[in-house]
Amino acid sequence: MPRSLVGASSFPRGMLGVDCTVLLASVGDVKSAFGQHQECQRITPGKSFAKLINARMAKQTTITRQPPQATNFMKKKPCDHEYEFALILSGVSDLTDEIENALYEAGCDDATVAMRSGRMVITFARFAPSMKDAILTAIRDIRRANIGAEVVRVDHCHLVTQADIARRIGRSRQLVHQYRTGARGPGSFPPPVCEIADGSPLWAWCDVAHWLCENGILKKDELRHAEDIDAINAWLELQSLERRNPKLMAEIRRKVPT
Repeated sequence: MPRSLVGASSFPRGMLGVDCTVLLASVGDVKSAFGQHQECQRITPGKSFAKLINARMAKQTTITRQPPQATNFMKKKPCDHEYEFALILSGVSDLTDEIENALYEAGCDDATVAMRSGRMVITFARFAPSMKDAILTAIRDIRRANIGAEVVRVDHCHLVTQADIARRIGRSRQLVHQYRTGARGPGSFPPPVCEIADGSPLWAWCDVAHWLCENGILKKDELRHAEDIDAINAWLELQSLERRNPKLMAEIRRKVPT
């Protein structure tokens, strides 16, 4: 489970992160849903211009530097909230000073970078009008850094078990099972989408979130977050497939008309 927000237990919850939880908070109240990672590197504005300061503490490297212009960290509008999410990248096998500098200069001064299981993971705490805007501007900034990496996806689990559903909405697994069978609630709970024959069915979170929202169990903002993130991940996956196998994608488009 992610660490809770300091003094922010009443904030609405969305779906993102290590256990697919995203925290929506007002300015200045968010603590990382990922906690502190070993050998992670934080890129933030500092006190000295054009000077890189490496300070190792508890196996964490903090990179601080004063930018020549206002950064994302500094650009806060009254209507903005701070959204926390992680992007998974491919194409980079090691963190270097050059990569860190490029990310910083491209606007990723509000991010923490780490390597996990051979993948670069960049965790953002970004001020924006919406979760969608925060994610899309982060993808734009990473591409602008030109570090030879591609954003694979937002770290978001779109397939959920019955236990996952219960955890996300803060209810018991027994109650979710009753929703599923129609013993409680209005009925018409969405059916699972895969692993049905194996006895461990998985549901599409967007399907479930829509049902929960319609029945007053989930807030509309959380449904919108789920739909936006699924759409962004679908777009990233399509771009990845186009790069890896353009002939196959062309064949699919030719044989399966829209």
